[in-house]
Amino acid sequence: MPANIANSAADGAGKWRVTQMPTAGGSPTNAENGGSSLAVLSSSKKAQAAYDFMNMPTMVMVWLLVSLVALSR
Repeated sequence: MPANIANSAADGAGKWRVTQMPTAGGSPTNAENGGSSLAVLSSSKKAQAAYDFMNMPTMVMVWLLVSLVALSR
């Protein structure tokens, strides 16, 4: 996947990075079967606002809908 992004967005060099998917316990994991996650960086200046936004009913419904669509493919 990173190669697809790099080839499709050549003008985006240096504007994105790939990192390990966060987990609750900090253990290594992968997502080769698909999936998604939401995270707030501990260095965020407005971490509580970001967390509140992710937990808004509308955001939760959009996230679930996107996940279901992805699973149906």
